[in-house]
Amino acid sequence: MLNPKNPFSQNYVEARQRFLKAAQSVNANLKSQLISSRGAQGEELTIDIATVGAENPERTILLTSGLHGVEGCLGSAIQTAWLEKLRVMPISFDTTAVVLVHALNPYGFSWQRRVNENNVDLNRNFIFPQQQFCGSHPGLKNMPWLQRPVSPDNKLFILELHTLWTILSMGFSTMKNSIHFGQFDYPSGLFWGGHKYEETTQIIQDQIDSWTRQTQHILHIDYHTGIGKYGRCHFLTFGQKEIKKAFWFLAQFGAGVSTVGTEYFSDGKPVGSMADWLVLHFGEQKKQYIYLAAEYGTYSSLRAFKALYQENRFWDHPGYEHESAKKELIEFFCPTDPVWRERCVTDGLLMISKALQIIREFP
Repeated sequence: MLNPKNPFSQNYVEARQRFLKAAQSVNANLKSQLISSRGAQGEELTIDIATVGAENPERTILLTSGLHGVEGCLGSAIQTAWLEKLRVMPISFDTTAVVLVHALNPYGFSWQRRVNENNVDLNRNFIFPQQQFCGSHPGLKNMPWLQRPVSPDNKLFILELHTLWTILSMGFSTMKNSIHFGQFDYPSGLFWGGHKYEETTQIIQDQIDSWTRQTQHILHIDYHTGIGKYGRCHFLTFGQKEIKKAFWFLAQFGAGVSTVGTEYFSDGKPVGSMADWLVLHFGEQKKQYIYLAAEYGTYSSLRAFKALYQENRFWDHPGYEHESAKKELIEFFCPTDPVWRERCVTDGLLMISKALQIIREFP
């Protein structure tokens, strides 16, 4: 059962304070990377890195949260709960280091958005060096209401009807892929990949080697919410060149597996994902690296789309009352249901324990 002390926080400021306090309680090596934007309360925003375990490790377990801002609520709770558990139940790390990177997108976490200060989806911003920040799915060109959110002044616009009409006329897969694959043509639209590497993207690219302690063997668990069955963890594997190794780990975890290109994306995969960039980066260094996106399911995909569109709509047209849209976005990515929260954190703690066991058998 989960520790009675609830690891969930009300906002970024509280989450960061609790994470830092928990890290200090186990004498973790702490570093903080300041970003230039300010938070919703005027606070400084930082990416915080806590390292425990071997000082000169042979292997690294990397646990990251909050790449999609508002999704950081659960990832932060798991990271904080694990550090608090470590304080009362110390373990032997042998030759392994565990690195917890808290709030990769602190702006989105603080402002309770999925994106950053420039409306960029950071998980579409990691394009390869030879690529350009341009282009979008062909279907998006025929969906002007998705290129920029419709103004709340337009009383004739009914999101549900536009969504239904688009699905009936163009097909569900076309609409879904037009959105989720990422796009670089419409700065106000959903899943925009930006026109250049964002500040946070550059920080990750520049510091990922120091975060992973220069080890040759890296198991990376990146926490997300929204995809999959309610309250269940699903591993998404993105572009693994050594897929057999990834599935070996997945088999050890005993968790459900969803691979991009089959169950979730019908004719491709997202462009500019952090995972693809990291696989290439560590592959060039001949390191053994496995990335696992730990997705904790919440509600339906249609509800997700509505929550994202409405929140983006009001953000793009300031001056309108949008508290209901904001609350719905938060509820979608971090349900208030105590059963969901306990189940997900308990599962997350078990996952880290299993990772510590199996990384020694890194294939």
